Amino acid sequence: MENASKALLMAAGVLIGILIISFMMLLLRKGGQMSSEYDNQLSDKELLKFNSQFEIYHKEDNSFFDVITAVNLAYDVNTSVGWEAGNGVTVEIKEGAAVKYKMPDSDSSMEKYQMLDASGHQKDIYSDIIEKYTELKNVGTSQAYKYDFVCEEITYNRASGRVNKMVFSAKEK
Repeated sequence: MENASKALLMAAGVLIGILIISFMMLLLRKGGQMSSEYDNQLSDKELLKFNSQFEIYHKEDNSFFDVITAVNLAYDVNTSVGWEAGNGVTVEIKEGAAVKYKMPDSDSSMEKYQMLDASGHQKDIYSDIIEKYTELKNVGTSQAYKYDFVCEEITYNRASGRVNKMVFSAKEK
């Protein structure tokens, strides 16, 4: 009888040990799921923050300085990803159907404040491009810029969901 009661105590101890181990594994598994959900929420927030930097220009009345800000932002992104095609941001400025200027995502020879013209030559934004698009015209008794810019298109990288191309169209007022 004494051996039977000791055997029952040992069996109860083993069962309690198994229950404790099972409970610990359950806690660890739940903790891991919470951690991955938190990481996913963080990456979603980072994606929204990244895209919102560009999406604020998805409107019909951008000034040339808004476009320059988007180009400079694209340059900074492209520099940070090592000018790796597909991971950067391309910005194009069109007149009519033709692309007049472009900030490519994969040309590491680009310098800040430069864009490529239609023939592929690097142009300085401030000395070559800005003069054209900041031309003033008379509007009643005041003056206004001759061009507005419409963000016609924003495309997103299918794999990452990040903005990878913006197309602005110059519209004469």
